[in-house]
Amino acid sequence: MKKIVLFGLATLSLAAFGCGGTSGTDAGTPADTGTPPQDTGTPPQDTGTPPQDTGTPPQDTGTPPQDTGTPPQDTGTPPQDTGTPPTDGGSGGFMLLNDCADGMYEDRTGGAAMRVVTNVGSSSYTPRCMTISAGQSVTFMTSFGAHPLRPGLRGMSMAGSPMNPITPQDSGSMAMVAFPRPGFYPYYCDFHFGMVGVIRVR
Repeated sequence: MKKIVLFGLATLSLAAFGCGGTSGTDAGTPADTGTPPQDTGTPPQDTGTPPQDTGTPPQDTGTPPQDTGTPPQDTGTPPQDTGTPPTDGGSGGFMLLNDCADGMYEDRTGGAAMRVVTNVGSSSYTPRCMTISAGQSVTFMTSFGAHPLRPGLRGMSMAGSPMNPITPQDSGSMAMVAFPRPGFYPYYCDFHFGMVGVIRVR
């Protein structure tokens, strides 16, 4: 028993000498603690707020010149077709209709004058421009089936003076028309472009 105790003391003395006897230890070298840096597991937080741009761009205080011109307003109403072409102011209210100029009218106002309009083939009426007196009548003689008679201008039935007494004719061969009021009363063939005329009533 005594030997065992002595052996243990000797072993402790050797161990103590080995730990404290190393005189060459570099005090400037950090000791390795054997513990790696701890990972906290928390990544940097994203606050979600981007940096604010406090810079204020310069304001354009320049005012461009204003356009004070007022364009024409669209009232939504198309120009109305009055059915009356422009009059020739130089002839005292004369109406130029179906190319019947003032000097082209044949005077049939006399009591014995023949007031008959007929056709020349499919090209024209004769006389194309006739002048009569108020209250007189004109007889249209043609085949209305082949040359339908229409009042007004082509595409403008209300052209000329109001209350045109000429009525549409689609059959027969003769129509007598009385003209009680002064004015210009145009007519045309519905089938043939060149067949047009005017009765001027004084």
